[in-house]
Amino acid sequence: MYKRQVWNSTDNAQIILRNGVLVGTRGIGSDIIAADADMTIRALQAGATTSGTRRYTISDGDVTTTDYVFSCNVRNMGGERISVANQLFDTRHMREDCVGGPQQAVRLSNDYWVQLGSGLVRKSRQWVSPSAGFFEIIVIRN
Repeated sequence: MYKRQVWNSTDNAQIILRNGVLVGTRGIGSDIIAADADMTIRALQAGATTSGTRRYTISDGDVTTTDYVFSCNVRNMGGERISVANQLFDTRHMREDCVGGPQQAVRLSNDYWVQLGSGLVRKSRQWVSPSAGFFEIIVIRN
């Protein structure tokens, strides 16, 4: 079962998460219009090493979009205790390494710290687009 969350900034930009994985943005420029993150979500839930395909549709800033298809490997980097808002959480650090995009020229690594027991992605660093780069997302509340 997928849990979808939409977070809004004070200037009405949005990030859209599915089970803690970034699947959309609005109002930041070069937005993620759509993303297929099923393989990543399953790997994070299982804590398993796996590989598969990720797809993003990224806005070009006008009425056109570019599709990015990545070949990705997700691996379990082991347990890690992290601090969020002066609270300690035991997590499983997962890393997703991907290559793809036009001419296979884009390489990226997404990191996820998944809270043990709850499966909540407590902290992550995720790719948005070539021009926006990466977002660090920290979940303070459950």
